[in-house]
Order: sequence, then C-alpha cells, then structure tokens
Amino acid sequence: MLFALRDAVDDRAAARELRITERTVKFHIARMRAKMGGISRTRLCAVAAVHALRDCAHCVAVRTVTEPPGPARG
Repeated sequence: MLFALRDAVDDRAAARELRITERTVKFHIARMRAKMGGISRTRLCAVAAVHALRDCAHCVAVRTVTEPPGPARG
C-alpha cells in the first residue's frame, strides 16, 4: 500500500494499481495515518518515499515475489 500511495495521483489510481476498491484504499490509508499518530496524508506520502529509498530487506523480498524483475541495481 505504501508504494501505491507514493506512486498514485489519487485513491482511484491506487485502487486500480492494487486491483482493490477505492473504499479499501481509503480504509488502509486512514489506518496507516492513525497508527502513525494521525499524521497528514502528505506526510504519509513522504514516509512512503523515504521507506522506498531505504530498500529494506523485507520490501526487497516482497517485491521479488510480487513484481517482475527490473533493471540490475548497482
């Protein structure tokens, strides 16, 4: 969901990307904001961008299973 939030223009685009309903996207975003102390959606997008830059081991494992291989990283 964080990657979709970072990349999508709006909830509808995120829903299309994830193949879920727009209502489900709104629910997940509200839950993430609440778990992070009620931060704004803009700040949540910034967290998503920073998280993507960190490229943590868990995310790499998830992407390996869910995404087609991309260009080699150097």
